[in-house]
Amino acid sequence: MKKRIIGIMLIVALVVSLAVTVAACNNSDKTKIGVMLYNFTDIQGTEIKSYCDYLEQNFDVEFVYEAVGSNDEAHISGLQNLLSQGCNAVISGYDTALSRSIAMCEDAGAYYAVLLGEVSKYEYLEENGYQPTLVEGMDSKYFLGGVTQFGGDPETVGTAYAEAAYDAGLKKIGAISFPTFTFKDGEAIYNAFKTKLAELDPTAEVYELQTFMYTQELCEAEVTKLLTNHPDVEAVLGLGSGLDYIYPALQNNGSSAKLLALGYNNTVESLLSQGKLLTAGTNNYTQCMASVFVRIWDAMNGKSFADQGEEINGIAGYPIITSAEDLADFKNYIIPSDKAKGSITAEELKNAMVTYNENATWAGLNELTGRTLAEIKEARAA
Repeated sequence: MKKRIIGIMLIVALVVSLAVTVAACNNSDKTKIGVMLYNFTDIQGTEIKSYCDYLEQNFDVEFVYEAVGSNDEAHISGLQNLLSQGCNAVISGYDTALSRSIAMCEDAGAYYAVLLGEVSKYEYLEENGYQPTLVEGMDSKYFLGGVTQFGGDPETVGTAYAEAAYDAGLKKIGAISFPTFTFKDGEAIYNAFKTKLAELDPTAEVYELQTFMYTQELCEAEVTKLLTNHPDVEAVLGLGSGLDYIYPALQNNGSSAKLLALGYNNTVESLLSQGKLLTAGTNNYTQCMASVFVRIWDAMNGKSFADQGEEINGIAGYPIITSAEDLADFKNYIIPSDKAKGSITAEELKNAMVTYNENATWAGLNELTGRTLAEIKEARAA
């Protein structure tokens, strides 16, 4: 009897061991994708991780995260760390050290994509007579491109914000953004805002665009400069993280100027209800992730879009909040905790992949990832 019991125990132990081994093997077969951002604590970081969790539930994929700060060497160190962990692809939020990063991934046989901005395939250098010169690495099969924000049309944001300013009866408006060389869309939004407001109300005045480099101290200096030069300012077009940088600077200066902000955080509901905030908005991070994930998944399966041509930047939308209703829709369809109820479901994503749908197209992917808040709401109601 004892021998029989021991035999049964050995069999059970063997089965358990085999199950663990199989599970480990299955896990090791998962596609591993690294994600690099400055941090994962703000809305973009938390929303990107949340959608990645959803993707892990619906695809045989595992995401690995690396916070890399904002300098080149930290970026390269983080990339090396992800590649050393066996990542099959790496998604960077930014085009930091782009050619070097592509070369590292090419050497490792890993794909590389930029998540939060478009990339330029050609550069125009004086030494080449300003003729288009292919940027190093752009012709690598391992580089899968970037994502154009604001639905590819930042001017529409400026127009919408101008309409909100006009509706509020604003006449004297300042504007503060990040430097153009780091955020060229900021200038495009400002110009469209100024042009549209002049059409709506020729008596309104939009002051010159001021810029600062990504620190609260430098933002405070620009806000102080604005208030000193234009003490009559009624509102600020805050294009450089308006809620995180510019609003606190206005408060610290004792200003009652209203804010038209690019950006979103948990103060939006309160500030909107108090009338201190007229507009807010942020990238649709689900759409950004979906755009690059489709390209990575197809590439790993030997697939690509027949109609993509030389285009390397996908599209992601920019939901705008101007009312309590907009905010409710934003929470329900852009940043819900259950991503199956959000901007892009797993089923929609698979339908956009050549891997699962031989009729999938690049145009169809961009249509999916460029949907507006109203279009997403309509799709979920269907």
